[in-house]
Amino acid sequence: MSYVDPNTVKLISKIAKGLPPDLQEELLLLVASWKTDVRNAPRWHFVEILGFTSEQGTHQGRAKNISVTGIFIQTNCHLKLGGHIHMVLSFIADSKPVSLHGHVVRQTSEGIGVKFDLTLMETHYLEKMILDYHETIR
Repeated sequence: MSYVDPNTVKLISKIAKGLPPDLQEELLLLVASWKTDVRNAPRWHFVEILGFTSEQGTHQGRAKNISVTGIFIQTNCHLKLGGHIHMVLSFIADSKPVSLHGHVVRQTSEGIGVKFDLTLMETHYLEKMILDYHETIR
């Protein structure tokens, strides 16, 4: 994880004020993602081809890793930061697919980072599914 000097963030935020509203919002969302890109949940290796939907339509990708807070999807589609995503994941340990909603918090040349929008109960359920999945594939 890289470090971003707080003074740099302040300077970029100041520059953003001179941009058109849509670009200003996009830049500020990007800067906000730098400050909140702290991964406090363990990541688990999770490879699955998946389809997902966004405001721009239907997309394909490949899950790379997952945690109870989010997922990284390898994809070549470009989605806006903050954009909403819906996906359905299947876990070997359970025949019932899991429907997940989230929003894009990171965009790289490799893909997108999605933070899940989950209730506490949904978070506990997802955590159980991930742990059961990893026990099954061992």
